[in-house]
Amino acid sequence: RTRLADFFEGCLGVGHELQSAYPAPPSTFDERLGEALKRRFPKRVKRAFSVVGASGHQYQFPFALDAGTPEQRLIQTVSGSTQSLRWSSVTQALGALVDVSRLSPDSSLFVIIEGGPQETIDQAKSALVEQASVIVYRDEDSLDALTA
Repeated sequence: RTRLADFFEGCLGVGHELQSAYPAPPSTFDERLGEALKRRFPKRVKRAFSVVGASGHQYQFPFALDAGTPEQRLIQTVSGSTQSLRWSSVTQALGALVDVSRLSPDSSLFVIIEGGPQETIDQAKSALVEQASVIVYRDEDSLDALTA
């Protein structure tokens, strides 16, 4: 083996150790929200929870609280930024919410919106409000609405 190969192997080893010592912070909205939910509701959060709607289609909700119990809360997410909101997420969430609510009218359904221009948030809320409680996520305290 050459010294150069040994050098690169050593660098790679150091890189792996640094990466495990300093993990990257969550980068997506779902990852950040998942961390906040775990802190706020330890042992009650389930990721990627699936339910069947009235049409027979299976829907996967990013999060559920108290999954599988009569008090379960299904949580859909819509990511956004200061400039826009992902409308494809809004329409996808609406379809899933309508179908699930037809089969389980007493379900507690929530949509958590990351953010966006206020006018766009208001439009999304008006589209979703008949099917779910809508929470605009500002910080971890926004999650109090899940227990109300």
